[in-house]
This record gives sequence, C-alpha cells and structure tokens, in this order.
Amino acid sequence: MEYKDIVELIEKIDKSEHITGVKIKDGDFSIRISKTLSDTKKSYEPKKSYEPKKFDEPIQTNDFVTATTMVTSLDPNLASPSQVKYARDMIATKFEGNMDAGVDWLAHLMGIPMAEVPHPLTWDTTLTNEMAGIILDNLLGKRGN
Repeated sequence: MEYKDIVELIEKIDKSEHITGVKIKDGDFSIRISKTLSDTKKSYEPKKSYEPKKFDEPIQTNDFVTATTMVTSLDPNLASPSQVKYARDMIATKFEGNMDAGVDWLAHLMGIPMAEVPHPLTWDTTLTNEMAGIILDNLLGKRGN
C-alpha cells in the first residue's frame, strides 16, 4: 500500500460519520486509526428522558367493608362473612369486575346451569360453603390467574 493511499483512506475515515476506527495491514506494515468522540462530526442526540405512564385518578368508592362488620348467618351451610368477602374479592379480581363472567365460570366448575348460581351481589345470604370452597380452592391454587 502506498503512502498516498493511506492518506486518502485516513481522510475518508475522518469525513465519515459512521466509521470510528479502522486497522490497515499490508505485509509487515500495520496501522490502527480511531476517532475519539470529540473528533467525530456526527452530532449525537441526547437520550430521551423516561416519562412514566400517567393513569387516571382512582375513583373513590364507599363500598369497602371488612368481613368483621358483616353479620354471620345462622345457617351452617352458608359461607361465613369472611368467606363471602374473600370469594367476592377473588372473583372481582379474576374477572376484572365482571361478576357475570364469574357466575358463568362458577357454573362451569360446579356443572350446573348459570341460573342456579346466585349472583355475587346476593352472596351475603346465598353463597354456600361448597361454592365458596370451589371459588377459593380454584383461585388461590392458581394465585388468581
């Protein structure tokens, strides 16, 4: 490689925006050329700062109650207030608030028509221990998924 070829190559590297370094080897002769960031003619855009996703303000509802404030039924076949609350919360979480989908899911698990499954709004007086057990066993075993 001749001297003028090397100089020409160096000039091309210097003008290039994409090439930052090169190694030239010809027989016993070798040279490595690299540009530092301040030598490059390419302008770099600063990284965009991260902006977290903005969510709507949560809607405050006054329907939250603790299980201890619920009245226990005298019927031994009915679920306890704690089971009712937990089952209702699990269904609401699993089906993202769509209680009808929860009723359909429970009917399929129990092998009965949907009309025979009480709606979650009535569970304070209609949810049986069997239904609560099916809900909690299936949803807790799968961690709500």
